[in-house]
Amino acid sequence: MLAAALFVYSSAWAQVTGSFERTVNVPEPLRLEVATGAGEIIVQPGDAGQAQIKGTIRATHGLFSDRDPVDAVHQLERQPPIELSGNTLRVGRVEPWAQGGISISYVITVPARTAVSADSGSGDQSVSSLLGPVEARAGSGTITLRDIGGPATARTGSVIVPE
Repeated sequence: MLAAALFVYSSAWAQVTGSFERTVNVPEPLRLEVATGAGEIIVQPGDAGQAQIKGTIRATHGLFSDRDPVDAVHQLERQPPIELSGNTLRVGRVEPWAQGGISISYVITVPARTAVSADSGSGDQSVSSLLGPVEARAGSGTITLRDIGGPATARTGSVIVPE
């Protein structure tokens, strides 16, 4: 009886993972707006005229959720939260159905002439070697900004400022 109860309890909290990768032709200069409720954000320089977005999705099914985490992950893999409007690339704005129990970590490669606004409820952020400006905010997590050519601001519980 105890073994059956433990199986039910542990399977109710099972984690499902998935991923996506997209390349988008972008104008320059570019403005990147990236947000995640929970997950890591890494932004790094790449080729002119292109942005590459790699996402790692994690979903859990809790005792108080009726959403199927497998379906949620598959839907995000098919239709990742990426939108290009003019010179603004928005990554991570998910529909309300995908918010509870889902985290998405991003590795985003953009042209060096990119301004960044990054928001995370919980998770580390790293932005490097861009011309900026860069604004990074996190409810909890470490923000690392390196070799930013313009104004840079960070707000979180802890910040690493390299010399």
